[in-house]
Amino acid sequence: MKSGSASFQECVGKRVTDVSCGKDAKIENQSAERKNLRRSSAAAAQRYDMLLTVALEEFLNKGFVGANLDEIAERSKVSKMTIYRKIGDKEALFLLTAEQAVRNLKPSYEAIIEMGGPPRDVIGRLVAAGSTDRGDHSIDLLRLAISEAKQFPTISKRLLAKTRDIVQPIARYLQTISEPPLGDQQAYIRALVIANLSVGGFLKLLGSSEPDDPLWLSETEAILINGLLGSNE
Repeated sequence: MKSGSASFQECVGKRVTDVSCGKDAKIENQSAERKNLRRSSAAAAQRYDMLLTVALEEFLNKGFVGANLDEIAERSKVSKMTIYRKIGDKEALFLLTAEQAVRNLKPSYEAIIEMGGPPRDVIGRLVAAGSTDRGDHSIDLLRLAISEAKQFPTISKRLLAKTRDIVQPIARYLQTISEPPLGDQQAYIRALVIANLSVGGFLKLLGSSEPDDPLWLSETEAILINGLLGSNE
């Protein structure tokens, strides 16, 4: 605090008309309020993360229909009323959980592209990123969403709508390395092909273990690299 100004403690007991005290007390009160707000925000973020973690476990273990919102609320220490008020019903919570997991793919793609290197190496790393066990259950959640698509079409439609944004880094990269340059739609489709094949396509979504074989990764890389780059690279 600047010399000559009074601290909050020094102002205690003084008259409110003391301008110096009133100003300094206000500053200290505002500082305390900001600290409390930061602590409150951090605690809210922790509760939010815990809610998504518990919801993820509940949905994967019991499926969408079997998952119980009361149990999710009890385990996460977030009241059911708060879940309804901040997020919505069980369908909204599942959608939020699935979107969060799937969205994690985008920064992975961006980081790989930013590493640079020959296109052959970059594409190889993009393929590997989709086939690597990420630990966030992205594929498991997608499989669950597909299994519930007929009964809850809103979920699958919303996740499908996210795909353009998720693969956008790949599409933009393909446009920079292609000659002649690809149009937006063509680049988007090729980016979808890379993402789809790298995660195992419909076989993975059906629960097949074949896409987990290292041979799948190498063959996928070969097909995509040869198809995208030809013999010029």
